[in-house]
Amino acid sequence: MKKRTLWMLLGFIFCATVFLAIAFNLQNGTLHSLDLSVTAALVAWRSPTLTGIMKGMTALCAPVILLLICLALMYLYRKKHYSIPIAINLMVSVSLNYTLKNVFLRERPPLIYRAVAETGYSFPSGHAMAAMAFYGFLIYIVAQSAWGQRPKRLMIGLMSLVIALVGFSRVYLGVHYLSDVVAGFALSAAYLIVYSAVVGRYLHQDRGAPLAAPEAFKSGRLADSFSYAFDGLAAGFKNERNMIVHFSAMALVTVFGFLLNISEAEWVACVILFGLVIGMELVNTAVETTVDICMPHSDPRAKVAKDTAAGAVMVVSIAAAIVGMVIFFPKLWPLVH
Repeated sequence: MKKRTLWMLLGFIFCATVFLAIAFNLQNGTLHSLDLSVTAALVAWRSPTLTGIMKGMTALCAPVILLLICLALMYLYRKKHYSIPIAINLMVSVSLNYTLKNVFLRERPPLIYRAVAETGYSFPSGHAMAAMAFYGFLIYIVAQSAWGQRPKRLMIGLMSLVIALVGFSRVYLGVHYLSDVVAGFALSAAYLIVYSAVVGRYLHQDRGAPLAAPEAFKSGRLADSFSYAFDGLAAGFKNERNMIVHFSAMALVTVFGFLLNISEAEWVACVILFGLVIGMELVNTAVETTVDICMPHSDPRAKVAKDTAAGAVMVVSIAAAIVGMVIFFPKLWPLVH
């Protein structure tokens, strides 16, 4: 086992253990007493200036702000194949947090401690999870970049400070307990270790590689089947420019879906349409690649095949857009007024 893999495994085990230890001891009197004492100490330490700064820090992980940053980064990194991983990271981290909040159902600190209004449950801290997952992944991107050592260290240090201050702000503002923040950091760090490993393999796939090497014969092993499927996804995501548009829309729907509290049936419809749109785009890529291999020269039949496949993607995308309007328009219209 490589040394780096070993350290990643140990890091994952440590972070997962920290999260589970806190999760299984939420009702423990000692832990709750410690949380309340820390919150009370920070409340006594508040000042108007520091409270304003902490409100600004906590806003850096507001869902809409993260969505805007995500879309901007997807555009900036569209040629380096980071766009889709950035969108998936945001969607997974937001979905994971909302799911866990509804599993543990921990109430927030008492109202007398809160400096800002918040709704929903407390454990784990959504802002802490988002900070570690989103800005932590940006640290991974910077670390993999070709920048010089000094700019790298500066950016990594700055984003690490942002992550720490976002977590601190949630406890300082009295909307989360210390254990909520620590658990959120630990869980997102564990997730990020796994996700960065998957993204690392994705980024090392050859840009122009076909979905399957012509000289390779597929084995019957299940693990190899998943490996071939991953290679196909990587090739499709990298070589199809429209994927960035699709994943931008998916990130938009995911964030606003949780913010607007859409129903379970509406979520099922959204997830099915996510799969249909992405699946049809991958089929379109496969058809175009096959046609190019079979008909390397200009041929009207090749145009018909490619245009038909593209038309299928357009039909599913239009249907998805209509369903999105049906789900979200009635919820957004009152907010506009």
